[in-house]
Amino acid sequence: MSISPHYATDELPATLTSRGHAPKACGWQREAIASYCAAISAHPDLDDPYYSLANPKTYRFEDEEVIAMHRQ
Repeated sequence: MSISPHYATDELPATLTSRGHAPKACGWQREAIASYCAAISAHPDLDDPYYSLANPKTYRFEDEEVIAMHRQ
């Protein structure tokens, strides 16, 4: 299964974040990460996509991402 990381930016934030949950549950971390990153790109002011990225404990935030979180 392949999840496309190309989403419309006008989608609801919960929808964008939820698209990462199914592949994460199946062990497809790369696809889950792509979905969560798309949610962050579309709605960087929300915390749920960041939490979802950190939750599987397989993603390491880049320095720029940590700085962006601190700005929120």
